Amino acid sequence: MIDPNNKALCEKHASYRSKINSIDKGKQYDADTVALQILVTVVICSWYSNNRRVIIDLYLSASFDPVRIDSNDEAMIITVEDRRQPALKINRDHFIYEHFETSMEFARDQGTKVDLDGMRRGIEFAQIEESDVSDALERAGMTELCNKITPKVVLQACRESKNPYEN
Repeated sequence: MIDPNNKALCEKHASYRSKINSIDKGKQYDADTVALQILVTVVICSWYSNNRRVIIDLYLSASFDPVRIDSNDEAMIITVEDRRQPALKINRDHFIYEHFETSMEFARDQGTKVDLDGMRRGIEFAQIEESDVSDALERAGMTELCNKITPKVVLQACRESKNPYEN
């Protein structure tokens, strides 16, 4: 995931997203919109890793790739920004799985691991409060950005977020 603290990178990604024929056709993105979406991802991952039996490794990158790889121990899903485009599921035994696994390994080695331990434990997703957002993002090293966008806005965006694999 791109580093939301890197404003220039967020601006480049926003420009890319504004130009593609995405499902949000016509929507214009800016660096703050991109950063907000990343903060939401961090908060949601923090909640899952602290409140469900899920192990999440999240890394920040200094560059972005228009191809998205989501992976678990059994398979990976390759997508692009336009959610109307088909996704590709690759099982672990497929010959190309190793290529994408290596690609992710290099990205992890060059990235910065996000500390997801800041979320309060023993709560349901609907019980997340602004203080939980602040704590999670502080632990993740995103306090300044959280304060700029505000915990209230991040929490509202978390509540409005949708599963990117729906449809």
